[in-house]
Order: sequence, then structure tokens, then C-alpha cells
Amino acid sequence: MEPKNKIKIKLSGILGSIRMSQKELSDATGIRAATINKLYNEKASEISFKNLLAICEALNCSISDLFEIVPKDKDENNSIPHLDGLIFFIGD
Repeated sequence: MEPKNKIKIKLSGILGSIRMSQKELSDATGIRAATINKLYNEKASEISFKNLLAICEALNCSISDLFEIVPKDKDENNSIPHLDGLIFFIGD
């Protein structure tokens, strides 16, 4: 049975909020830059407990800060992140 939810990886938002680059996180954790990039771009399909712990320690955050369960049918690719939640009125 196919899961109805997916895991959203919130690493890009966390790094942006603390102004940390992917390279800086890679250097701080010892995790390969390619692995950090996959997590950052939400392309990763798995993560080891070792890497998860290293990221949480480097960012001083919890696992729940890094991941969120969201409905799979929510198509986030069709939205413009900086415009989400805004209402536009078109016309006179």
C-alpha cells in the first residue's frame, strides 16, 4: 500500500534562517556536500541516524525541527513559496 503522506525536509529553511551555507554544514558535520545538497533540495530518500544526529548537533535543533509529515497529494511544486498565503485582487 502506497503511503498517503510524505516527509518534508526543512533543512533549507533552517540554514537560511541562521545564514549557514551547505558547505559550512558539511564542514561542521563531516557529511559529504552531496548528501547535504540532497537533503537541502528534498531529493534524499533516506538518512542515517549518524548523519541525522550530526546535523541536529551542528544546528542545535531536534529531529522534529528538520522534518514534517505532510499529505502526499499536496502539490507544492505548483506553488510559488514567497507568494503562498497572499490574496491577489485582479480587476477594477
